[in-house]
Amino acid sequence: MSNRNSIEVTPPAQPGPYGRVLKALTLPFIYLWWMVLAGISVWLNIISLSPVSTGFLIAGIIASNAYFVGLSQHDQRTWQPNDESMPGVQAVIALFWVAVYAYFSSGGSELILGMYASILMFALFSVEPSRYRKLLIFAFVSYAVSVALQLGNSATDILAVKAELPNVLTLLSIVVAAWVFSLQHHQRVAYSEYRNYELQVILQRLTRIAKRDYLTRSYNRRYIMEALAREKARADRENAEFSVCILDLDHFKQLNDRFGHAVGDKVLLSFAKRIRSELRGMDSVNQSQFERSFGRFGGEEFIAVLPNTAADGGRGCAQRLCKAIASKPFLDKYPVTVSVGIATYYQGETIPELLHRADTALYEAKESGRNRVCCAAGPETEYPLIGDTIPDLSILD
Repeated sequence: MSNRNSIEVTPPAQPGPYGRVLKALTLPFIYLWWMVLAGISVWLNIISLSPVSTGFLIAGIIASNAYFVGLSQHDQRTWQPNDESMPGVQAVIALFWVAVYAYFSSGGSELILGMYASILMFALFSVEPSRYRKLLIFAFVSYAVSVALQLGNSATDILAVKAELPNVLTLLSIVVAAWVFSLQHHQRVAYSEYRNYELQVILQRLTRIAKRDYLTRSYNRRYIMEALAREKARADRENAEFSVCILDLDHFKQLNDRFGHAVGDKVLLSFAKRIRSELRGMDSVNQSQFERSFGRFGGEEFIAVLPNTAADGGRGCAQRLCKAIASKPFLDKYPVTVSVGIATYYQGETIPELLHRADTALYEAKESGRNRVCCAAGPETEYPLIGDTIPDLSILD
């Protein structure tokens, strides 16, 4: 069973199939845009590129993007690589094709630097810092290698080296700026995630406070009524059963009058704690996805909602609760007993009618001598819990 005191933080929603496809198409659009610009540059004789090289680049780019778009349409559970690593892999392959283009083309180095900048910007918002740093190093090294291979034997030509040096330094400045922006971006993201976590924790705590009784830390009346409404809707929908137990501490007014409200409050807190412990124990024995709800109905009156529980099960549960309360004095000196009225939901019955039957059964239990369980079916279903013997309550006289 889960820890009922834990705070669950809702994770961000995962992208749906359309979101994944759109994410996978972002880089192909960048490819397409730079291919158009490269074509215009070739047409204007700014760049020279052989037909064989052009065909090789186009075929490789189309194959790479088709592979990633195909991955985005698969079941997310079978993705390789996954959502987190795919942008980084895409960026590495894109940088590879830019380096190949830089090697085959002649002229238009500004276009090549723009390609590098756009790819690094694409990866900036989707690749974690450690991988992004490696990606930046790969970008600079791949461009330097392509330039070195292109120069070849002419590397001894000082003029050729000087012509490429500004481009190398420009890319280096782009890489450094991208790394700084990456650090700032991920710091902001981390801070936003931390603040979001804090807000969710505060919201969870406020929600918990709103549904708890301040004194006994059990559910309050409003939450219990909502739980009853949910159980009624589920019972009507699934033709299921559930029972309601109304518990009232016996002679509690006398305890309050004699020992004061401070003692009475402590007894109520201990009583609620003991009941919750018993109900959790019953839940762990009778495993069910529907847990039993227990809350304060008002004053010294409490209510327990028992899902998937018929009349016999409700009576057995109430008997265990009564025995648990009478078995040991509270605060080691105040013996207390409890009377319980049970009602099992019938199809079509309203919540007020159900509670009225349970309250009537509780009244019968009180009138019959207290420290006992009475079912709403009638007095003949009363079951004394500890024979006819009531624990010694002389301390309350």
